Amino acid sequence: YEEAGAETISMAAQEGVAGGLRDGCRQLAENQKAWQHFVQVVLATCEDPTILGGSEHTLYIGRKPGP
Repeated sequence: YEEAGAETISMAAQEGVAGGLRDGCRQLAENQKAWQHFVQVVLATCEDPTILGGSEHTLYIGRKPGP
């Protein structure tokens, strides 16, 4: 996007480290304490560039150039 002139504000892996772990996520969700810890880990690592490639979806937040 930067090649088109957009300014990158943030990029995040939407699934984070949970990409491809649907069954494991369902099991974790049954234990509230474990689930909360897991969500904290996902949120803490979702902007790590090494995680972006392993995610099924990426969230890009950018700003287009001014007038």
